[in-house]
Amino acid sequence: MEKLKTPRRSMLLLLLAMSLGAVLAPSQATAQMSGNWVGHYFYPNNSNTPVPFRFRVTHNPAPRFAARTSEPATFGDGTARRLTANVTGQISKSGIVSFAKTYDGSGGQTHTVQYEGRMRGEWLIDGSWRIGQTKGRFYMVRY
Repeated sequence: MEKLKTPRRSMLLLLLAMSLGAVLAPSQATAQMSGNWVGHYFYPNNSNTPVPFRFRVTHNPAPRFAARTSEPATFGDGTARRLTANVTGQISKSGIVSFAKTYDGSGGQTHTVQYEGRMRGEWLIDGSWRIGQTKGRFYMVRY
C-alpha cells in the first residue's frame, strides 16, 4: 500500500472536498466504492489526535463492497505496530454508506465497529462510527 498522507494533507483534501461537495453531486444510483481511500476517525471526546487509516476496496459488486483497513496501533495489546481489519458494507441509492469493520486479531483485537456515512461526490465520505454506546466521527477521501 502507498504511504498514508499526513494528517495536514488529508485535512486539506477534506476541506477541498467539502467545499466542492455541492458542485459535484454524487451519482447515487451508480456510486462505486472502488479504489483506495485515506481518512481519519476521531474519538468521542475529540481531545485525542485523529487516527489515520487506509481503506482499500477489494471487491465491489454494487451496491455491496468488501475492503481491508490498516491503521496505527493506538490501542490493543502492544504486539502489533498496525491494526488491520476486514470490512463488509453497502451503499444505498441515496448515497448512504454503511459498513462493519472487524479487526482480524492484529494487536489482539477482534471487535467490530459499525460505520455510517454519506457520499459527497464520488470521492468523499463522512459520517460516524459506533461500538455499542460509544460514538465518534470519521471521514475518508478516495485517492
